[in-house]
Amino acid sequence: MHHSGKRVEWEAGREWLAARKLICFTSGLTPFQFLNNLVNAGILYPPSVEQSGSWIGQHRRLGAFDGLARIGFKVDCRPVHWAEASFKTFYAHLDRYLSPEDKEMLVFDTVFTEHLLCKVARYSKAFCEGDKITLDSLGRQAILQEASMPWISGENLEDATGKLFPIPLHTDKESLKRIVEQAISVSTESQCLGRISSLTPNKGIVTGASPWSIIILIAPCTIITFPPSSPA
Repeated sequence: MHHSGKRVEWEAGREWLAARKLICFTSGLTPFQFLNNLVNAGILYPPSVEQSGSWIGQHRRLGAFDGLARIGFKVDCRPVHWAEASFKTFYAHLDRYLSPEDKEMLVFDTVFTEHLLCKVARYSKAFCEGDKITLDSLGRQAILQEASMPWISGENLEDATGKLFPIPLHTDKESLKRIVEQAISVSTESQCLGRISSLTPNKGIVTGASPWSIIILIAPCTIITFPPSSPA
């Protein structure tokens, strides 16, 4: 069933739920999933990128935060705004490169993106220690493939081989810098400049030999990683 009336802002829904003080709906993942179900039902608007990133940063033991860390973002032992900017970076890459057809199929929004991050740990644990195939080896193989077959937007839609990805597997230095600077700008508008000033592109928010190294994944069944590379 899908609600056809006027939608309510996600934050208003969160405040309404918190005021009910229902058992099991006051903390953790359950209230978040409940609100996102209301989004899917057409009752609430999806949470903003900032709201989603902030929630992830405040729930470090849950899957999405772990997902950000596993795909390379420096969020462990750091303030909430690091997770917020990392989520923005991840979301922006998907938003920029996914085709309209892919977005429609995936029902792409912040809810989808948070859900996608939750699956990183589960996918990573599918590999056992000593396996010849690992998440890292798949990522390296994918990077080699992209080097020989440059990514073209929308080309995956007609691909019958299953080898073409709906997004490029990496982003260039300037693109990542622009995304981080935008995250800083938005946080400044939210009076977070003093807390996020250390989150500069030069220092990096991504792990690896280069601050521009990044790991990207895409649902429903593919996770793509790639090793650190030198700055452009």
